[in-house]
Amino acid sequence: MHLLLFTASTCPKCTIVKNFMQQQRIQPEVVSADKNRVLADRFQVFSVPTTILLTDDKTEIARSTGVNPNELLNMFQQFQGGTI
Repeated sequence: MHLLLFTASTCPKCTIVKNFMQQQRIQPEVVSADKNRVLADRFQVFSVPTTILLTDDKTEIARSTGVNPNELLNMFQQFQGGTI
């Protein structure tokens, strides 16, 4: 599994989500939505922070937008069989 975290340089909530993930020992691939519009458009990211969980073949299986630690934890626990 792959975990993408879309952020922006001027997003204070993105820092909160990044810090939360560090505390949980979760290492997402951080994508700057303002610098990588192609990828943000591909995954239809319209606001940040957006966290997307993907299968190995890049199929989206879960998404969380904004700062919602419980939602993030539930997403990770639901799919914890893979490597994040």
